[in-house]
Amino acid sequence: MQAPQQPRDVEWRFLPEVADEAAGYMFHPKQQMERLEDGSLMVRFRAGGQQEMEWYLARWGDKVRVRYLTNSRNFDPDTTENDVSGE
Repeated sequence: MQAPQQPRDVEWRFLPEVADEAAGYMFHPKQQMERLEDGSLMVRFRAGGQQEMEWYLARWGDKVRVRYLTNSRNFDPDTTENDVSGE
C-alpha cells in the first residue's frame, strides 16, 4: 500500500485545439480557469492525489501540459484532499 500523497497545487495548460472542450469540465470545486492569448486554457487547483489527475489527463494525452507549483500563495490553504475526490 502506498503512503498518502500530500495535496499539491497544479496548473494544467490545455492546448488551443482542446481548450473549449476542457473548459466544460469541473476538475475541482475550487479550480481557477484562465483563457490565454494563444487560445489555450490554464486550469489551476490543489490536487489531492496523482491517480485522480491521471484519470482526467489520460483523456487529453499530449494536448495538456502539467506543472506542479511550489509556491501556493494563489490557492486556498483550506483545500483538502476531500475537495479533490468529492468526499
